[in-house]
Amino acid sequence: KAISGGTEKEIGALTQQAKNLGESTQFTASQVVGLQVELAKLGFEANEIQDATPGILSLAGALDVDLAEAASFAGAQINAFGLDASETQRIVDVMALSATSSAQDFETLRESFAKVAPAANAVGASVEQTAAYLGILADSNIKGSEAGTALKNSFIELAKKGITLEESLNRINNAAEGPERLLTAIEIAGKRGGPALLTLAKKSDDIDELTQSFEKAGDTVEYMGMQFDGVAEKMLFIKEDNLDGDVRKLGSAWEG
Repeated sequence: KAISGGTEKEIGALTQQAKNLGESTQFTASQVVGLQVELAKLGFEANEIQDATPGILSLAGALDVDLAEAASFAGAQINAFGLDASETQRIVDVMALSATSSAQDFETLRESFAKVAPAANAVGASVEQTAAYLGILADSNIKGSEAGTALKNSFIELAKKGITLEESLNRINNAAEGPERLLTAIEIAGKRGGPALLTLAKKSDDIDELTQSFEKAGDTVEYMGMQFDGVAEKMLFIKEDNLDGDVRKLGSAWEG
C-alpha cells in the first residue's frame, strides 16, 4: 500500500487475489505479494497489478524462477516497449517460447532485453521481432548482455544512418563472401554492432519465421485434450503434472 498508493478497496482486492492464487497454484500467498510489490515499484497501478499477476505466475513456474524476479523482468519489458499491463500475457508467452526455442534461459533473456529493449522500441521493433533477433544470436553463441549490447549498438548506428535493419542485412548479403561482408557489417554498425549484424544477415531467412512463431505464442494450444491460453500456461501444466508439483500445490493450499 505504501509503495503503490492504492486505496483500501484496491489493496483489499490485491490481498484477496494473493490469497486465492496462493491457495490454487504452486506459489504461496506470500510469494504472490512479493510479485505485487515488484510491479508496484515499477509504477503499476493496483488494477494493472491485478491484470498482470496471473501471467507472471505462469512465466515463473514455466521457467523455474523466483516470482519477484519474473515480475520485475516482465514489468520492465512492458514499460520498455510501451505496452499496457493487459499485454503481460503476451510478454510472458514470448519469453517462455524464447527459452525453449533457442539457446537461452531466463537469465540470458533478462540480461539481453535489459540492454536492447529501449533501443528496439525506439526504432519500432516489436517484442516478438526483438526476441527473434536475440534467439538467432543466441544460437550462434552470442547471448545475454553481450547480445543485448551488440543489438542495441546496431540499432543506434542504423538510426544514425537512416536505414532499416532489413536494408542493412540486404547490403551485407549482397557483398562478396568473406572479409568483405564483415567489413560491410562493421561499416554499417561499427565494431561492436557489426559482428551481430553479420550473424543476423547469415540467418536472415529465419528471422521472419521465428518472429511469426513468437507472434503466435499466445494462441490457444491443445494438450492431452485440454486447452491452454498460450505457451507459458501449457509449459507450467506439463512441469507441474507430477508428484513434485502436487506436493508444492498442497503446501500452498495448506498456507492458504
